[in-house]
Amino acid sequence: MDCGQILRKFAQQRPDAPAVTFEGVTLTASQLLARSYRLANALSALGLRRGDAVATLGVNALRSPEEIAGIAIGGFVRVPLHQGNTAEAHRYMLENSRARVLITDPIGLAECADSLIALEHLEAVIVDSDTGHLKYNDVLAAADPRDPGLVLGDDEVVQIGFTGGTTGRPKGAVQTHGRWVDVSIDLMGLLPAPAAQVDRFLAAGPFSGPAGTFLFSCIARGIEIVISPDRTAATAARLVQQHRATIVSALPPLVQSLSEDPGIDTFDLTSIRSIISAGAPLRSRVIRTLTERFGPVLTFCYGQSECVPIAALTPDLVARGVSGEPELLRSVGRPTLRSAVRIVSPEGKELTLGEPGEITADAAGKLTRYWDNPEATAEKITADGYVRTGDLGRMREDGVLFLTDRSDDIITVRGTAVVPSDLEDAFADHPAIHEVVVIGRPDTDLGERPEAVISLKPGSEFTEQDIRDWWHGRSSGDDAVVTVLLSAGPLPRTPAGKLSRRIIREAFNPATTSS
Repeated sequence: MDCGQILRKFAQQRPDAPAVTFEGVTLTASQLLARSYRLANALSALGLRRGDAVATLGVNALRSPEEIAGIAIGGFVRVPLHQGNTAEAHRYMLENSRARVLITDPIGLAECADSLIALEHLEAVIVDSDTGHLKYNDVLAAADPRDPGLVLGDDEVVQIGFTGGTTGRPKGAVQTHGRWVDVSIDLMGLLPAPAAQVDRFLAAGPFSGPAGTFLFSCIARGIEIVISPDRTAATAARLVQQHRATIVSALPPLVQSLSEDPGIDTFDLTSIRSIISAGAPLRSRVIRTLTERFGPVLTFCYGQSECVPIAALTPDLVARGVSGEPELLRSVGRPTLRSAVRIVSPEGKELTLGEPGEITADAAGKLTRYWDNPEATAEKITADGYVRTGDLGRMREDGVLFLTDRSDDIITVRGTAVVPSDLEDAFADHPAIHEVVVIGRPDTDLGERPEAVISLKPGSEFTEQDIRDWWHGRSSGDDAVVTVLLSAGPLPRTPAGKLSRRIIREAFNPATTSS
């Protein structure tokens, strides 16, 4: 079964059902399918052949779902670029994937800047406005609205998803139709069970990320997708109230805003049954405040571009976590239905339950390979088909998985391994701290010295010295050598919305004070 069959079945069974809504415009299932057919045929008319790559870049828009569906139905390979990336990064992904077409908007076009010049494989740029390039709506209007009629195999490539680049240059994780259908089935199990009320899915995160990953799951369930034009709490709250949205897909920064922002108290958000997030794990404090506000509605999905989903922290575990089992709030939940997890030693030996080691996984959406990178593929996938995540963790006897850190983020102080996330969890207890990332800095005496880079909540008047004094009053041993650096604003993130120690390390100069 290919991804397009999911939309075809929805349109066949419920042609007039609302499928997508964006800024007052709603497409029915049959309209979404017809527009997806038009896009598939338009790309073919431009000379693209089955298996050619089509890159997409831009803010959320009405066209976002049909881009994903149309590219898949046409037998092409989607390459989702991340909004907010550098022109150099965009160029690298376009070159590496050998994309023949780029579909974007004026913002995405401006991000690419001169990176589109002299790209050997790129033959056309389609933009949803008048920019001198092909205009998206004109291209669709001129295209054949009929089914291209392709029979696509499970092993045909549907997407090359580039990693966020948190550990170096991005690599393209190859996903096939068969595996992406399996992902959609697995993720359906994380959506709330059907109820008397009509479910609506608010896509408040990017379609290059979680919103796009859940697309076919929502279509399979017949759930209308309401698309948010931005990622602010105010917009999300307005759209929830307006459309009575029951499911909200949001990256961690928006989840934190939904848990803390007093400005959304004026909205009626009682329709929310589920808030789904992915990316960097949420702090226990955020989960608690979110639960106080909405009840146990959080589902946090743990996975990677190369392997998705691996595990999920589900509302039942959240409820237990806030009711007397706080350790659960520091977990990433249990492996999903189609996922198997092993914790292994550096030599690859499977460890017993409770022992810390590297997390390896065999999930529905594990990559078949890295695009044009056999050496990295061999390092990533074990001989028996498990994906090496590079994340350290442990698993309890009841299957609950705890993420410790990435193996290359461990800080060595006086020869002892210090886990940055443990320090981050401790710093997060301070009521004025909004975000914190701990990195290692070279130190002549210690080998490495942990440094906590911190952003404070708006309106906070705490100083670096205040935070240092607070930290030193509660820490000892190797933990006490941490230096503190306050950021003047929010901490920088990857285009995918993740906090990255590499980016933090590059963005902030090494600490010069000893504390």
